[in-house]
Amino acid sequence: MKTKKEKLKVNRDRFIESVYHIVFYGNTARSLNALLSSAGDRVGEDETMILRYSIQSNVMLMFVSFMDELNKYLFEYNAEDIETKARVDAFKKIIDPILSKTNNWTDLRKFRNNVLAHNFRIDSDGYKSVHLTGKLSEYNIPESTIDLATLLKYIDSISKITEQIFQNEYSEAIALVNRFNKSPKKINQSIEKETNEVNKVLIEVNKRINEYNRSIA
Repeated sequence: MKTKKEKLKVNRDRFIESVYHIVFYGNTARSLNALLSSAGDRVGEDETMILRYSIQSNVMLMFVSFMDELNKYLFEYNAEDIETKARVDAFKKIIDPILSKTNNWTDLRKFRNNVLAHNFRIDSDGYKSVHLTGKLSEYNIPESTIDLATLLKYIDSISKITEQIFQNEYSEAIALVNRFNKSPKKINQSIEKETNEVNKVLIEVNKRINEYNRSIA
């Protein structure tokens, strides 16, 4: 059984983690937005479409997690001191116009759950496929490049405000991250060797396909 002091520490730890996560998401959003805006200048139409879909999927997953961090940890933080409570309240008020806009996309979580995270199946409808039931086009989500850029900009803006208002907490989180970070492992992999390994597997697979085709001919 945790003491009151221990519970308060856990509560504050989750709060500091949330501040770090929100800023981290903002940095990711900034990079994705830059990639999204410059993609058309570097690749063809088909590649741009694939890239936009990949970014869209990433953004949907990220935004739901981003909102969970805000709602479950940062907004709900029950600070002991009046100054921190005041900052949390001020933060909520400042970003409310942004959240009011993002709330217009009413199916973000549903799309994340049914399409991106759970095998294209609708758990509330007997796990039917979103593709084979015509449901995919019914989701109210950001779809155009402008929509995606807008959502990414909102995430980035909230992230910057978080870093400004909770500067001390973010610095504390950074110190912890730096303490636990280790040097990346050296990976001694040969591209040629890996390519040969893949080719060997695919040759075996093709052999089995041919055997199957002969068996049903």
